[in-house]
Amino acid sequence: MVGNLLELGLRLDLNKAMAGLRDVRFVTLSLLWAFVLCPALAYVLGVVLPLSEPYAMGLLLLGLAPCAPLLPGWSTRHTGT
Repeated sequence: MVGNLLELGLRLDLNKAMAGLRDVRFVTLSLLWAFVLCPALAYVLGVVLPLSEPYAMGLLLLGLAPCAPLLPGWSTRHTGT
């Protein structure tokens, strides 16, 4: 995983990365989904579904993790960078 992220970082063009951060709508929606909507959805699913406590806690922890390690590699493969 470390090697994968290191390779991605070395391949990344700084200007392209900064262009994404300049898009206020993109950054706002990303933060909203990562820190508000996904944890709320995980909590609601944990309450609605009949899960035992360890599974409900695992679901909530997954919802609170805003950046899965595989996401950078997955997104670059699908965007063509």
